[in-house]
Amino acid sequence: MGAMLEYGDAQLEFTSPIETSTSGDTLPPHDDSDTVRIFRELVLNWWSKEGRHSLPWRSSIDPYQILVAEFLLQKTNAEKVIPVYSEIVSEFPNIFCLADTSADELRQILKPLGLYYRATRLKIAAQTIVDKHNGHIPNTLEQLNELTGVGDYISNAILCFAYRQPRALVDTNSARVLGRSLGIPIAKRPRTDKALWLFANSLVPVDSPREYNWALIDFAHLVCTARKPQHDVCPLIHLCVFYREEVIESDRRNSRSK
Repeated sequence: MGAMLEYGDAQLEFTSPIETSTSGDTLPPHDDSDTVRIFRELVLNWWSKEGRHSLPWRSSIDPYQILVAEFLLQKTNAEKVIPVYSEIVSEFPNIFCLADTSADELRQILKPLGLYYRATRLKIAAQTIVDKHNGHIPNTLEQLNELTGVGDYISNAILCFAYRQPRALVDTNSARVLGRSLGIPIAKRPRTDKALWLFANSLVPVDSPREYNWALIDFAHLVCTARKPQHDVCPLIHLCVFYREEVIESDRRNSRSK
């Protein structure tokens, strides 16, 4: 029997972390249990008060604007992306305008962000969308993944944020939140862990996939940070496997050694 936690009328039992093999065997599907429901509620409630609601691309459901934003956000702080994103969607208000520009012009606009290869890839992707899809951003994972510079993360971001599909976004940051909170074993390269993608997809609420993914992104950035997670303001503190096993147990060991 694992440790028990009372939350309202719910009784949560924490057992050992879910096992997975190094060969990438699928993690068991996660049903809509009390633990998962409470995890979602706590993260979404936190985000409603503390999330970064002013990021301009979050007010859009335009697949083109979401595509641009996701290209720019790769390995880049969101606050740095804001002025560059605003300039691109102002100068090139649709995919046809973007396809008509040169990679050199895009590089100049992207200069403050570095990673100049993104300009070339974004230009090629825009041209492909115009030539192959008549300017319509694809709404399937397979077609999106065929675009230059687009992988599972950007594809799922477009499907979620533009088309409201209940898709997970798996990267090092979201994996850290899931791993610590729910005790899920995380591979060194979460983005390529098929088992983790399947598991993460099973957690996404159908009625609020955009908000849920934004909540995980912001929570990882502001609270569940890689170094020095903010335990004092964490709403998941009583749910978190990492906190219970690492922090509390460490404190106990230290107190016994005195």
